[in-house]
Amino acid sequence: MKASVETVGDWPLMDEEILILETGDKMYFNFPYTLYRKELRKRLIDYNVEAKVTENALGGKRVELIVDKQVGLEIKAWLALRLPTMDGKYFITEMEEV
Repeated sequence: MKASVETVGDWPLMDEEILILETGDKMYFNFPYTLYRKELRKRLIDYNVEAKVTENALGGKRVELIVDKQVGLEIKAWLALRLPTMDGKYFITEMEEV
């Protein structure tokens, strides 16, 4: 299956899964809504990005973001620092667009 920003929004994801897709100059994130509500919403205010709340194919709310690569790298770095303090509740699946 080919990974692209147009197709990954329909992929079934586990409740704890954070999907990151890196394209040429953009990054796509798909977060569990609980993580967004508790941690990310206030963090993303600094970046002035628009979050899109969706329903996943397996059920449950998700949040999708498409951001410039620099902002995406900063979000990714924040996740790398923050996730280990959350007792393994979330995990990252990272892909590159081909």
